[in-house]
Amino acid sequence: QGESRPFEFGTSTTTVTAPTSQQGPFKF
Repeated sequence: QGESRPFEFGTSTTTVTAPTSQQGPFKF
């Protein structure tokens, strides 16, 4: 997707989906 994250997720283990209004420590 090309978003910058402070850490990398396991590609096969984690799928993160968050609304733009609820951005946390990582940018979606």
